[in-house]
Amino acid sequence: MAVWYHDNEAVTGRIVRAPWVFYTVNFLAPRLPPPPCEDRVWPVGVTAPDSLVSEVFPWARPELDTDDRWFVDDLGGDDAGTFVSTVAVGGVRVRRDAVFLADERDAARHLGVVDLARWDCASGARPPATSLAVTVEVSAQGLAVSRTVVFTALRPSLEPSPQTSAG
Repeated sequence: MAVWYHDNEAVTGRIVRAPWVFYTVNFLAPRLPPPPCEDRVWPVGVTAPDSLVSEVFPWARPELDTDDRWFVDDLGGDDAGTFVSTVAVGGVRVRRDAVFLADERDAARHLGVVDLARWDCASGARPPATSLAVTVEVSAQGLAVSRTVVFTALRPSLEPSPQTSAG
């Protein structure tokens, strides 16, 4: 479930099922109005993602693309090698762009289509780089704000099976 909190709203809740995972993306956007209260909670899937990597950059294989999640494989474009996902609810649009970085100190240098060589979380648990930049853009009523976070020291996206780790 995704929840939009605005300003300093007091929030309480109760965990009803374990285990549970909490991800948060925080940003200041005083000019961006919140959606109406009835549109602030969105279901995001039946299960939690296996890892941050499997959630924000699950594949580099265009044949797996959907209307709201895709890998940019245009070799001539600046955003080639980017994984994009979008969601729109209640007049609010969220776009998330993720790129594996060639150098964690330079977010402009990311791995390209050739570097990723059709990688995906299901068949290649080890990420193709140790740093991942994720840009989240939220827009509503003609206003938008975006923030980029760089995650470093990425762990494998899936735990190795006992058969592969024993040998």
